[in-house]
Amino acid sequence: MSPKLNTVRTLYKRFNPKLIVCDFDGTMTTTETITPLIQLAEKNWSESQHVQFAEQLSWYNINHQHLFANLLHNLSAYKEALVRGGSAWSLDTLKAYFTELDALDRESVDKLNSNGQFLQNIKLLELSEIFKRHMRHNVIQTLREMTNDDNVQVKTLSHNWSSFTIRNALNGTVLERDIVCNELECDAQHITTGTLSTKCVTSIDKLEWFLKWKHEYVDETKGELTMYIGDESGDFLANCCSDISVWFTGEQNESFLSVVNDKYLMNKAQNDLLFVVNAWS
Repeated sequence: MSPKLNTVRTLYKRFNPKLIVCDFDGTMTTTETITPLIQLAEKNWSESQHVQFAEQLSWYNINHQHLFANLLHNLSAYKEALVRGGSAWSLDTLKAYFTELDALDRESVDKLNSNGQFLQNIKLLELSEIFKRHMRHNVIQTLREMTNDDNVQVKTLSHNWSSFTIRNALNGTVLERDIVCNELECDAQHITTGTLSTKCVTSIDKLEWFLKWKHEYVDETKGELTMYIGDESGDFLANCCSDISVWFTGEQNESFLSVVNDKYLMNKAQNDLLFVVNAWS
């Protein structure tokens, strides 16, 4: 019989981390949620805007496929060097591998945000209801238990586009003040104006937010621990720097995890606190 996978809840109860940082898309949800956002937005597009977006999407996908393959190649080679003992683990080395992919993501968001028309008239309350259909089983119950624990800080860190929508999808278990993501500006009826304020676009952004919170909430001299939960390349750098590194597994990230789920690459060779989960509880 194969060993039973851990869950987020069993790891939380086992290690009692002081800070827990969770990704949203693919971690709290069963799929990415940018697609339903775009599907709502495109209802208001002209024919020329549909053509323009299709061209941009093709440009992004072609470049992303190439750069993501390069990233996995570089990470694989670095992992081999670490296992052989030919290199010492270096966050700066790993950050350099993400430079091109991060630049592509930032350029893509800037293009989408450039004319203020692609992201207009999205009803964020409607988007919240769509998000709810894709939530992982028991995610809200587990988050409620963690956020009710006075000894832990729970943060959501996402490349998504609305903390209001994420909060509603989670039934308010995580407050907007504890959610950092990009923000679609909206009116009093929560209908978007077309402008996106960027707060968390790249893997470096996620790393910097995580380190900021770690400095703010965690006293390492008291043995306090951090836990990061993610599922994709944008989570990698922050997850490396967490005491307890957790990956959600699924078909969509199988090739990625086959490379990065490694104690040497993730800087966990000394304590081995690296876990793969497929459920919240």
